[in-house]
Amino acid sequence: MPDLLRPVALAPDQALPLLDIVTAGQLIREMAGLPAVRVLRHCRDFGYLIVRVQLPAVPGAVRWPGRLTYQADWIDPQDHTGWTVTVSGPAQQVTNGYQRARYCLMLNAGPHDVHEHLLRIRPDSVTGYRLTRDPA
Repeated sequence: MPDLLRPVALAPDQALPLLDIVTAGQLIREMAGLPAVRVLRHCRDFGYLIVRVQLPAVPGAVRWPGRLTYQADWIDPQDHTGWTVTVSGPAQQVTNGYQRARYCLMLNAGPHDVHEHLLRIRPDSVTGYRLTRDPA
């Protein structure tokens, strides 16, 4: 019988650095009462999580909620071990020209694309799990 997968909780200071291993995750937000999931690119910068969003909308017409949830994970395709990290916190759109240019470079984003939005999330809730094999 194969070993069973077991989630092991990680402290926030163990979970956050795992986000540097992958470059994409999912932004989870509620739309019309149902969760909407959007796959996005991200990076971390001075304690913030920066998320690149592409939406076909007029700049400034998109209203972001004050709080967002972002999840990223890495699962080994062979043995299905890995980790998952979920970050929630207050979010704001990045509008400062210098910061936008810097984050666009970090995220391979087009600096003048009207469909590009950069969001900065200040993590105040971090949940992480490492998925390990437990002998049955």
